[in-house]
Amino acid sequence: MLFADIGDVHAGRGGTNPLGAEDPRFRFDYWHLSAGLGFRYLTIVGPLRLDLGFQIPDAQVLGQDDQTAIGIPKSKINFIFAEVPGAIHLTIGEAF
Repeated sequence: MLFADIGDVHAGRGGTNPLGAEDPRFRFDYWHLSAGLGFRYLTIVGPLRLDLGFQIPDAQVLGQDDQTAIGIPKSKINFIFAEVPGAIHLTIGEAF
């Protein structure tokens, strides 16, 4: 299965709040666009899901390249013979 995912919710870390955190908010200029492959295997307790997601270069923050943008996750995975930005998720059950 092929998939694409886009979206961001700011967790509220940092900022000027005297309590040390700002309120969580939607950031519509932080797209965090990713695409990838998903594999499913049906088990008795639900589907076993393996998802490989890859960040699309220069499509993480609207109007900024990945080198100058602040707040982009820097996770990398070893895929075949290269290290690429992305993530691997292994889960049991279905997303709702």
